[in-house]
Amino acid sequence: MTYPTPESAILAVDSLISHHLDLFRFDPAVLSEPVVESVESPDASWYVWYTQTYEGLPVFRSLVAVTTGTDGTVESLSAQVYSDISIDTTPTMTPEGAEARVR
Repeated sequence: MTYPTPESAILAVDSLISHHLDLFRFDPAVLSEPVVESVESPDASWYVWYTQTYEGLPVFRSLVAVTTGTDGTVESLSAQVYSDISIDTTPTMTPEGAEARVR
């Protein structure tokens, strides 16, 4: 038996994160929309991952990844989230200037 749907896997992972904020030590609002893949393995069902965002921009090398078992239990968890980001994200170049630079 596999965990029923990608949506239910997302709900399970979101619940895990929200119930253990003291362990994760980040605000779930900084996470992107989840990506879900089916895992071709006899003991795992779904791989759910998120990246971190800061002021709407993706954070390089950030990741929260969870693999669920066939019964919906968490089989593995990995997280790399940066809690102390404080940078100015105001563009310093016009779109035209950026396009000219890459040509």
